[in-house]
Amino acid sequence: MKPEGKVLTPDKEAYLRERLANNPFVRFMGVEVPELKEGYARFTLKIRPDFHNSQGFLQGGVIASLADEAGLTLVGFLRGTTMNVYAGAHRVSP
Repeated sequence: MKPEGKVLTPDKEAYLRERLANNPFVRFMGVEVPELKEGYARFTLKIRPDFHNSQGFLQGGVIASLADEAGLTLVGFLRGTTMNVYAGAHRVSP
């Protein structure tokens, strides 16, 4: 089931897409965002052979990285143009 979401204003969508396009790690990973709505983003990632560990399993950090980028994009929905977030381990709480 696809979540409902309001269409973003053109300015907000352009801002979020520009941030993603200018993120070297997102480009390196090959992350794509086919859907971007207010409060909702669908991220996709094609699994490459170099994302697997020496035993052939998908490296857990790949999924964690995808979740991290999706989470920060959703923070962007809330924070607008002040999307500077520091998430050092000593400042993150459950």
